[in-house]
Amino acid sequence: MSTTLPRIVGKLPPENVRDRRGQPEDASTSVSIRKFSEVVRELEVDRIDLIKINIEGGEFDLLPHMMSDPMTTEIDNIQVQFHTFIKRAKKMRRAILKKLSETHKCDWCYTFVWENQSR
Repeated sequence: MSTTLPRIVGKLPPENVRDRRGQPEDASTSVSIRKFSEVVRELEVDRIDLIKINIEGGEFDLLPHMMSDPMTTEIDNIQVQFHTFIKRAKKMRRAILKKLSETHKCDWCYTFVWENQSR
């Protein structure tokens, strides 16, 4: 099954981008989004001991995507920092952890700080 992933154009806040004179500068970046499983296969990774995810809210998109592929069961440890500034963060976190519990167990958890799931 083929999935079309969106093309993302991000714009950095002016206070984060400076020209050579130190003045704020408008900047945007185009990136291609690829499936996690395709990248893993392309790199010929046959085992992942630890994946550490701290992507400022992106975990709510990445983890369901990763769990939709059987290769996630081959990741020994998943460490994730869930972020609360995302709308419905608590509800989405519960759903992700419920699905993840089918293949992994919680070793430790500092809710919305860091947690580790292992298989």
